[in-house]
Amino acid sequence: MWFDSSPPCTTCHGPNLAAAQKGLNLATYDDILAGAGRQAGQAKGEDILSGGNWEQSILYQQLITRKMPPGRPPDSPAKGPEIYAGH
Repeated sequence: MWFDSSPPCTTCHGPNLAAAQKGLNLATYDDILAGAGRQAGQAKGEDILSGGNWEQSILYQQLITRKMPPGRPPDSPAKGPEIYAGH
């Protein structure tokens, strides 16, 4: 969590693709790479990382424009959470 009362991303974007918002599982790095709009058993979906161009990616834009997570307070960090690869 990156601000008080922040729900973990996997609350809405978890391993059960049938229940995951936008067919997006953020539980593991491989799942993030698999993208959004997936259905159960589907290996690849829409690229949310823009081929490695982070600042142009859908995921980055959702965080920077304060669309995610729901209930994000106006005084939360403007650039979103710090995300560490491999942690």
